[in-house]
Amino acid sequence: MIRTSVIGIFILISAGCGYFDRPPLDEETYMQIRSELEIIYMIHSYTGDTETTAEMLADLKAHYGFSIDDFMESYRFYQPQLGEEIARQERMIMAYNEERKRIDEVIKGIVTDVELSRPVDTESLRNQRAIGEQEDLP
Repeated sequence: MIRTSVIGIFILISAGCGYFDRPPLDEETYMQIRSELEIIYMIHSYTGDTETTAEMLADLKAHYGFSIDDFMESYRFYQPQLGEEIARQERMIMAYNEERKRIDEVIKGIVTDVELSRPVDTESLRNQRAIGEQEDLP
């Protein structure tokens, strides 16, 4: 009897503290999914390719193992927390910026490699005159 009462009190206290009000997705996973959904949306807005968009969404769901209901329930949980939501958005923007820097470095390396490996046409260089150079007349 006492044991049942203790369990009942624990459940009431836990429910009052929000212990059972946890979203299906933890905050980090939720933000990662939101970030990737934003990227998919941007790609779709540029391409309009619904088939590729559907494939990307299916891959995202498979990768993180979530359902639309899981995401929406997590969205409803996290969205009303304005201060925390602003902080999450700022973290998402910083992650975008870091990813952009990483992509720029990769692109910079590719462009440099292409420019360095381009053969030089020495014959056409010999035929070009420097600015201000006089033409030798016979």
